[in-house]
Amino acid sequence: MKTTVLKRSSTKLLKVFIVFSMVIFPLSLGVQRVEGDQLYAISDVIEDSRPSTASNHTITFTTQTLVEDDDSTITVTFPAGFTMGSVDETDIDISDDAADKETEANCAGSDEVGVSVALQVVTFQICAGETGDIAAGSVVVIEIGDNAQYDGAGVDQIVNHATPAYYDIVIGGTWDDDGTTKIVIVDTLTARVTVDETMSFTITAVNLATCDDRPGDNVNEVATTVATLVDFGDATLEEFYDACHEMEVGTNAANGYSVTVTESDQLSYGSDQIADGVCDSICTETVEETWATSANNGFGYCLDDITGDAGATADATMDQCDHGTTPEYKIFPELDIDTPEFETVMSSAAGLTTNDETHLGYRVTLPSTTAAGTFENRIILVATPTY
Repeated sequence: MKTTVLKRSSTKLLKVFIVFSMVIFPLSLGVQRVEGDQLYAISDVIEDSRPSTASNHTITFTTQTLVEDDDSTITVTFPAGFTMGSVDETDIDISDDAADKETEANCAGSDEVGVSVALQVVTFQICAGETGDIAAGSVVVIEIGDNAQYDGAGVDQIVNHATPAYYDIVIGGTWDDDGTTKIVIVDTLTARVTVDETMSFTITAVNLATCDDRPGDNVNEVATTVATLVDFGDATLEEFYDACHEMEVGTNAANGYSVTVTESDQLSYGSDQIADGVCDSICTETVEETWATSANNGFGYCLDDITGDAGATADATMDQCDHGTTPEYKIFPELDIDTPEFETVMSSAAGLTTNDETHLGYRVTLPSTTAAGTFENRIILVATPTY
């Protein structure tokens, strides 16, 4: 009689970290329409609110008075601590009621607006005589960063202040309007969710009527096994006896799993033992061989993949135990005796799996000199997830 014992590996915790950045876009924050030259509907939408992080800016406001094309200027001033870096005219666009204006580094050419950056100030010069004036009531949009793609491909961005706080962005210049809006630099928030490690390993009784993958054609096939027992029954000496179990693995381990096997001892009854044998010639714990002659006594196993990672589930080096083919077998390594003590019978590096299935076929043939008695041992299967 032969029973199987299952050991499961311990579990760990798998942690997933998702980092969010909170961005607050104030509209008309701190703006009061108390005078005729006060801008309104002012906002600066930033792409990233994290401290010391490069970010695009989209500044929007509505004019109250005309900005004439007589070299009048519009200025945007950023607080100290915001790093302007290499931001220049190519990283800045300006539009008037959704119509982009042609820009250059100064008003020496024929473009409508000269754009320059000095210290914390971005200056827009409405070039004299170039019809670039901006009418009262116009919606002006200024883009700074790699979002500025109209008149040159924007690359450089402004780096946020290192300290989380509210900061004023001041709009002014030589024209009549001015105003202020605010942006908020905030620390990142951490959202955390913990997913428990899962691992399932089951050994299922298989009726040979439905076990398409089993050891050869043999009148002594065991019709039915149970999950923890393979009982070959009353054996005739020097005849093959075959049986079948199904192993199934499911795990959320990102790096797959392995299943190994060993035996507690050779099939034993008191001091009498059945040697594991060598199949038809040289099968060992690590080398497979055909086994078609029942006079070559011993106890071994074969494998066959059913469902899952076919390249890795079951020993890929074995011809396996398909019914109607020539099976190949190994013998079980013996715990505390053989090196290695365990041999891999299922494995996968494919990551998450729900139902990798492999059939484990058993074969035994007893020598003619075997004494009467019930011979048994323990087959130990160890399933290990890799996280």
